[in-house]
Amino acid sequence: MLDIMSKKSAGLNKEHLREVIHQTLCDIGQLESSQFPLNERPLTRGGDPCGVLFSVNGPRQVTLTAVWDTMKNKLFLYDSSGSRCDQVLVEHLKTVLA
Repeated sequence: MLDIMSKKSAGLNKEHLREVIHQTLCDIGQLESSQFPLNERPLTRGGDPCGVLFSVNGPRQVTLTAVWDTMKNKLFLYDSSGSRCDQVLVEHLKTVLA
């Protein structure tokens, strides 16, 4: 899914980005990342890709989500109540991933 995203992310290691998002969501929900897989879906606007929705489904209907807005190149993180708990520029993740 990440392969269809914006040119802004061309220098980003997409597999590392997935791992960082997965681990971050699991940390927020205090989940063991090896037990709960990361799901992702492309988001489109007018038929054109504009982002990716990431989610981790935990026990007892716990769902943690992250939305990568490729137009703004930001990652928005949401806890299990649906409240935004953080937002990060994807550019800043490049330095974390390096």
